Parts: sequence; structure tokens; C-alpha cells
Amino acid sequence: MRTGVAAFVLELLELSAPTEQGTNSSALQIADALFAALVALGPATYLAGTAVAAALALAAVSTAGRARMSPASLSSSPSVPNR
Repeated sequence: MRTGVAAFVLELLELSAPTEQGTNSSALQIADALFAALVALGPATYLAGTAVAAALALAAVSTAGRARMSPASLSSSPSVPNR
């Protein structure tokens, strides 16, 4: 991995639960390898990949408001203490 990503890796591992650190670290390495491959293929491929990623991010942001839990499911969830 490139050294410019080191601060991001530390933050990722700090914010990840211990059981998720391996998965998240692997996902970051795969993303880094894909980015390097896009850059190696040329600027047009890199720009196309960036456009696809931006479109997916916009789609996720625009639909995130729909992913809300009902109060009934929150009260029965084991991770949320009953008040």
C-alpha cells in the first residue's frame, strides 16, 4: 500500500471493532489495488472509474434516508438498552 494511505489505515483500524479489523483492512487493500490498476490503464479509465464511484456515492446518499428503523424494532433490539 502507498504511504499516503497510512493515516487512513490507522483511522480505519481505530474505528473498526476488533472482529472487523481484518475484513476492513482487506477491503482497503483491494480498493488500493483497484485504484492503482485504474491509474495504470490511463487517465480516461481513471476518470471513468471515478465517475462510477461518484454516481454510487450519490445514489447511496440519496437513498440513505429510507433506511430508518421503526421505534418498535429499536425497542426490541438487543444492542439498544430499554429505557
